[in-house]
Amino acid sequence: MKKLIFAIGFTLNFSVFAQVQNLENISESTQKETATVAQAVSFSEALHFTKANESEFSLTPKMQTNSAEYKSLRSNNKTNIESKVNTVGLSFNRGLAGGYLSAGFNTSFGTLAKDTNQSNTSRTARFSGFSDLIFNLKSFSQLSETKNLFYGIDVGISLEKNKLASSKIDGNRYSGGNSIKPFIAYENKLNFGAMGGKISHNFLGERTSQFESQNYSETVTNGNETLAEIFAEMNLNSKKIGASFNYLSVDGENIFVNEAGVRNSFSSDKYVVYESSLYGAINLDSGFDFIPKISYTANQTGSRGNVKYLKNDALALSLMLRTHF
Repeated sequence: MKKLIFAIGFTLNFSVFAQVQNLENISESTQKETATVAQAVSFSEALHFTKANESEFSLTPKMQTNSAEYKSLRSNNKTNIESKVNTVGLSFNRGLAGGYLSAGFNTSFGTLAKDTNQSNTSRTARFSGFSDLIFNLKSFSQLSETKNLFYGIDVGISLEKNKLASSKIDGNRYSGGNSIKPFIAYENKLNFGAMGGKISHNFLGERTSQFESQNYSETVTNGNETLAEIFAEMNLNSKKIGASFNYLSVDGENIFVNEAGVRNSFSSDKYVVYESSLYGAINLDSGFDFIPKISYTANQTGSRGNVKYLKNDALALSLMLRTHF
C-alpha cells in the first residue's frame, strides 16, 4: 500500500492537500544435476521471485478511493477530503546469477483527484504524472525444501521536486526526495499452500515541496517507515488465493516552511497504518499471470502542525497482468 503527503498553509487560503500518494525451471537433465542453478523456489505470490534467466513485465491498473477528515486546532473548523486515485503500475524484473538474484524497477502513472470541502466551499486539487522510480535488488536462501529466506533492498528516486496542487494548479506525484528500503522475508510451504512474513524499514531522505504559483515551499525530514506484513495462501491447482495484514509505523516528520519569505517550522505526530488485503493469482500456460487484489487501509489519527486528522481511510482495487519471457 502507497504514503500520504500533506501540505499545510498558515492562512485560511491554504488548505491541506494530500498526495496519496510493494527461477526458470531447468528442463535438461544435465542442467538439473548442476547444484549451482536455483530452481523456482518462491511458494507464495506475496514473495514472488523472478526465475533464472527469465524477464518479467507487469501492468497493474488500480482504482482507489480515500476519505479523510481533519480539523484546525486554531479555528476548530472541520474539513472533509474525498480522493479518487487512478493509476497504472509498471514493473520489470530479471532473474540473474543462476536464479539466486533478481533485479528490476517499478513506477506508476496516474492521477489523484482530491475534492476538499471547507466552509461549504468545494475545491478540487489534482496530482498527476509518474511516481518515484524504484529500483530493486533481492536474493534468497533455501533453508530447506519447504522454507525460504528472502532479503534485498529498494532504492527510490524522485526525478523532480514535489509540486503541491491548488484548485487552479495541478501538482505531481513525486515525493520530492530519495529513499532506501532494506527488507527481509520468510515463507514456509505447507500442505494447503504457504505462510510467511516480511519486515522492511524505509529510510527517507529530505523531501522538498513547493507551490508553482505561490510563494510557499516545504522541506520535510524524518518520517521513516517500518512495515511488518504477514500472509497466508492456499493453492488451488494453478491458482492461489491469499490474505495479508500489514502494520506500518510512520515516524513523525519535521517540516520547515518558507511562506512569502517568512520561515517557520513544526512537526507531525508518529502514526500507524493498518492494511488488510485479499488477493488471488491465476497462472496461465500461455505465460501470463493475473493477480486481482482488494485492500482496505485505515490510518491512526494524529496531528501535523495546527491540523488534527480525525479519519483517513482508503479502499483499493487492482488487477496485475504479468508476463514472463
